[in-house]
Amino acid sequence: MKNNFITVLSAILFPAFSTGLIAQPDTSYSFIVAGHAYGAHAGENIGLHPPFLAKLNQDMPPGTLAIILTGDIVNQSTPESWAQVETELDATGILCDGQPRCQCNGI
Repeated sequence: MKNNFITVLSAILFPAFSTGLIAQPDTSYSFIVAGHAYGAHAGENIGLHPPFLAKLNQDMPPGTLAIILTGDIVNQSTPESWAQVETELDATGILCDGQPRCQCNGI
């Protein structure tokens, strides 16, 4: 009885999968995750770590939808350092909620 059920279920589902009725559309995308994006504690930059920022500006993968910054984003949390990060992220061209600047999570 169990084998008959599996056979019937396979006969129903297999054609749907093989003809693409249940196929998913192409939704390729990239995202970048970086921790401690400011660099080193002893660094003097007020925004993102310069080599990280250079890498973002030179080698952004096509289709990148998000940059997710984890850990400490700035060395010293000041209005100036957050403004600098916002300016640097704006320059990447990645939109936030359809807007060219990222106002997400307090930035």
